[in-house]
Amino acid sequence: MDGVSTNSVTVRIVGSSDAFAKTAYLVFERLRSVFGAQVCGKYYNAGEPSLTEFPPALALIRLGAAPLPLVFVDNDLVVIGGKISVPDLRQRLTALGLKPGVNR
Repeated sequence: MDGVSTNSVTVRIVGSSDAFAKTAYLVFERLRSVFGAQVCGKYYNAGEPSLTEFPPALALIRLGAAPLPLVFVDNDLVVIGGKISVPDLRQRLTALGLKPGVNR
């Protein structure tokens, strides 16, 4: 396979404002600049009906135990509240087998 990764990972970010959305799209852009099509990004606004598309986040929000933002790599919750670290996400994606510079 010439060292090309066939893995694809979805990074989901849940926020509640335009500022969260802008941050999420910047994160997605930076991750795609490294991993290309291997990374898919999806932003959810915690107050919008579209959150029902992602039950793990909806459950946390309904419990009231989830400060925003929430960041999931596939279905694994990796950030609850606080800062979204692109270097940490890059490291996690690499650990999952994604290859920098592939599928750009």
